[in-house]
Amino acid sequence: MKETKFKNTEIGRIPEDWEIGYFGDVLCTFSAGATPYRGIPDYYNGKINWISSGELNYNVIYDTIEHISEEALRNTNLCLHAPGTFLMAITGLEAT
Repeated sequence: MKETKFKNTEIGRIPEDWEIGYFGDVLCTFSAGATPYRGIPDYYNGKINWISSGELNYNVIYDTIEHISEEALRNTNLCLHAPGTFLMAITGLEAT
């Protein structure tokens, strides 16, 4: 088994073959999510996977606990992302 070598950087020790960069250098788009208003039950009776930040703890997401409707997608500022999209929590317990 190959031993990993490390190097010291401005953010601490990292594997020798890693590079430091910015998300903007490797990701095409950024978007922030929002929760559709829960006072409209029709928003939560669809077939579109609704990923909560708690589900980001799973390695791969195949299905979600909740699903939203096309109406929820249309009437809110939500983005529909393609399978394989990298998701990251920026607030809440999952972001720490």
